[in-house]
Amino acid sequence: MMKPLQTIMKRGIDIFVSIVMLLLTSPFICLFVVVIRLGSTGPALFAQMRVGKDGRPFSIFKLRTMFIDAVDIRNADSTTFNSRNDPRVTWIGHFLRRTSCDEIPQFLNVLLGDMSLVGPRPELCSDRHWQSRSETIRLRVRPGLTGLAVIHGRNDVPIQIRRELDAQYAEHLTLFLDLRILMKTVLMILRATGVNHPDDSGIPRLGDTYSMRS
Repeated sequence: MMKPLQTIMKRGIDIFVSIVMLLLTSPFICLFVVVIRLGSTGPALFAQMRVGKDGRPFSIFKLRTMFIDAVDIRNADSTTFNSRNDPRVTWIGHFLRRTSCDEIPQFLNVLLGDMSLVGPRPELCSDRHWQSRSETIRLRVRPGLTGLAVIHGRNDVPIQIRRELDAQYAEHLTLFLDLRILMKTVLMILRATGVNHPDDSGIPRLGDTYSMRS
C-alpha cells in the first residue's frame, strides 16, 4: 500500500487533473450532449450505481450510448455485452465507446472523490463477488477511470483475471505504477484496443439476455 504522503499526492494529482480535463473537455461534452439528444430520445447523461472503495455504492456518470429502455444483455461470464454490431447502441454511441469519450464525465467522479484516475474499474452493485479474495482486496482502494486490468486487454480479458489484476494493483500500487498505467491507457484509447468483448459476432442467444437494470 501507499505511504501517507504518496496517498495525499495521488489525491492531489486526481483533483488537479480532473479539474483540467473537465475544463478542456467541456466544449466536447456540450457538443456530444447536443448530438446525443438529436440522435435519440432521452437524456444525454446518465448515472448508474457502482461499488466504490470499501464497498460503498456511488453514482457513476457517463454519456448515454444506448437507446432508452434497451434490454440488458450479458455475456456467458455475466459481464456486460459489448459488440461493434450491437443494435442497442446509437450511431454516436459507437463513436463514443470506440474513443472512450463516453467516460469523460467520470472526471467529475474523480473530482468528487468517488473515483481516482487509476484504480480497479467499478462494477455494478448487482455484480459484487464478496466471497472472493480478489474482490475484498480491490475494494481497499478507490475505483479508477483506468487500471491494471484495463491496460492488459480491457474487455478482451476474462472477468476473473481482471479482478485478480485489480487486486494486484491494490496490493502494490505506487505513483510510478499509476504513471505507467496512464501512459499505456492513452495508447490503448488511440488504438481502440479491447473495447468490445472477444465474442462480439452478434447478440447472444435469448438465454443470455437478462432483465434491464437501472
